[in-house]
Amino acid sequence: MNPNHKESLPREWWQTSFQILPTDEVMEAIKSNDPKYTVLDGSCRQMQGSRIEMIAQQCMGNTSITEIDLRGNGFDSDGLYALVQALKTMPKVKKLNLRGNTCRNEGIEALADFLKTNKTITTLNLNENNMGTPGAEKIAEALKVCFYNATHAYAPHARPHSPSPFSRPPLTHHPPPHPGQHDPYRGRPVAQLH
Repeated sequence: MNPNHKESLPREWWQTSFQILPTDEVMEAIKSNDPKYTVLDGSCRQMQGSRIEMIAQQCMGNTSITEIDLRGNGFDSDGLYALVQALKTMPKVKKLNLRGNTCRNEGIEALADFLKTNKTITTLNLNENNMGTPGAEKIAEALKVCFYNATHAYAPHARPHSPSPFSRPPLTHHPPPHPGQHDPYRGRPVAQLH
């Protein structure tokens, strides 16, 4: 008999070892590019790399999904790499939430390279990932390139001599209006205190 055998396992083991894949109907909707299925919500399902790879495979070529939420799954670089390959074929994704995973190494490099050329993702959440300094630097550089490209694509004359795409215009002081006058910065009259 196995000396490590236990008749019952603690509740925590069941909660952390059970990986919940989306239902077969959802997987089929993703694969068949169902236009009613625009949000892929696979958050907090404890799906590790191989499960994310399965979902990424179903997502290849999907033109309906606009938002992907895979936060809190703990998947690693293999899962992220597979997801990035799918994202390259998904032109309408605008929001990508990868918070609370262990995305790093090759996965972060692939995501950074993808972000440099992507023109649709407007929201990206990578909080609580253990990407380390090299990964953070790669993402920062990718976002700099992405921001620069977006700025010049929509307004090529904007900030022609800006030292950095992240520089801000100088702050200006606006004196408060007198009571009863319209406040142009808040869009409402200033209250009078009695």
